[in-house]
Parts: sequence; C-alpha cells; structure tokens
Amino acid sequence: MARRISLTRVALIGLGRWGRKLARVLDEHSDLVVCCNTRGGEAHDWVREHYPNTSVTVDIKDVLRDESVDAIVIATPIATHADLARRALAAGKHVFVEKPMAMSVSECSDLVRASREADRRLFVGHVFLFHPVLQELHRHSLEDPFRYIRASWSKFGTFEEDLIWNLVSHDVALNLHLFGEDPTHVSVLARAPARTEMDFIAARLDFSGNRSCHIQVDRCAGASHKQLTVVTRSGKVLLWKGDTLFRLDNSSFEPIFKTDEDSLSLEVTTFLRSIEDPSIVLSDADFGLRVVQVLSEMTDPLSDGVH
Repeated sequence: MARRISLTRVALIGLGRWGRKLARVLDEHSDLVVCCNTRGGEAHDWVREHYPNTSVTVDIKDVLRDESVDAIVIATPIATHADLARRALAAGKHVFVEKPMAMSVSECSDLVRASREADRRLFVGHVFLFHPVLQELHRHSLEDPFRYIRASWSKFGTFEEDLIWNLVSHDVALNLHLFGEDPTHVSVLARAPARTEMDFIAARLDFSGNRSCHIQVDRCAGASHKQLTVVTRSGKVLLWKGDTLFRLDNSSFEPIFKTDEDSLSLEVTTFLRSIEDPSIVLSDADFGLRVVQVLSEMTDPLSDGVH
C-alpha cells in the first residue's frame, strides 16, 4: 500500500464504477471513514469486503452532519453535483466534485461564491489534467506555444450521461489548460444520434492569435482510442496517445516521453494537498466554472453550424 500523504478524514458519496476507483485511491492516501450510496445493497457489501474499517450509510445527511469528516468526495450522477456540493460546503466540508461542477453557469457561480464564503476548498475532478503526459505537453506549450490542437476520442459506452457534459468536458478542460485562456468562439460543427439523442459530436474552439482546436467524440465506435495532436508555433507536431508523448520526426512519430504514473492518484493527492496549500489552483472552482461556460455554449442550438 502507498504511504498516506494526508490524515484528512474523507467521506465518499457515490459507489458506481468511478466512485469505486476513487475509493481505492482515497483509502491509499487519506483516511476514508465513510462511504454513502443511497441504494445500499451490493455497493455497501463491496465496501465491507474491500475496506472493512470504513463505515457505510444510505443517508447523505449522516455524512453532512458528521463533524469528524473534513472533506467530501462526490462521484454521483452529473445532475446531482451542484446540490450535493452546495450542501457539503454549507456543512463546512472541503469538496472534491467530479466534473462537471454543475450543469449551468449560474449554479457554478453560486458554488464559487459559496466556497469562498465558507473558506473551504472546492476542487473539480478533471482527471486528465493530472496525467503526466498532459503536464509534459503543458511544459512544451510554455516554450513553444500551440497554434492548433485536434482532440479525438472514440469508444463504445457511457450512454447513461449526456455526451457533452460527460465526455466532451474532458477535452474542453485540456484545451483551456493548454491554451491558457478561454476561447473567443465556440462552434458545434456536427452532432448525430445513435443509441441516444447524441452519440457523436464535432466542435471547434477558437482562441486569440488565430489559434484553434477541433474536438471529435464518438461513443458508438467499434474501436477505442483517445489522442491529442498538437501543432506548435514553430511547426513541431506532437501526439499524445495512451501513456506516451510522440514527436513527428521526418516521416514517423518517435516517443519522447512515457509514464506509468496513475493520473487518478495524482489528482486525489493534489486535492488533499490543496486543502492545506491555497496556492494549488489546478482544477479549482474557478477553472470548473470556465469549463461549464464553454459546455453551455456547446449545448446552445445557436452554436450549430460552421462560423
């Protein structure tokens, strides 16, 4: 087991697929004292089997009024994020909420205000921001700014949540971080249904200085891949695929950086450190608000079409 970096007493709300991954990392790096799943049953049996020292409850109020809990991690359906984060802040808890922080700009603004008034950390779980390859790409961007990014993601599944809020949110966050600013314009170039009302989307983000990004997400694909292709101001071409960063050298891509670090562990430990260190701002509430501002533009029917 990894050495715990924090004695922070943490409660986890939500024990779905992602919540269980968070439970593993939280148990490694903090004191995971209670897990809450309103259905109980098999999810609670899973906690008892894997984390016998962690209690379980079906009542969120048990978590909110537990004065021994320092921080609450929220891994529930997207539509519940805003209300649970608001209640956790009102209860005086630090909050880690999975992306997106909320489903409207106004809700996000209210949460930013609430976290400041409560003097509590509000952290948003944009896990790809903590991938070591992304951090290496960001270092390159400071030396040789990016002028074009193409983000492509194909997979099969994750149909239970809206495509834009659940999947596109990842690539929006990556682009805001790599370009270092908000887009000047957001366009949805194409969208199409398959198993749900929308399972394919192509979008464009325009940034100052004639820079842009194309995002394409397909969750009804026959093969799975996620990659980021970057063109720098000087003309270099970089490719992030899996755990490796490649650079185009003549006629082939050559690996220049590879990692075996777990981005989820890096994300959680960053949150735990940020509780004591306010200078850590990566994926904070203000950043979460910026992501939702872009997502809200994508969901606006007026964003459709090539502009």
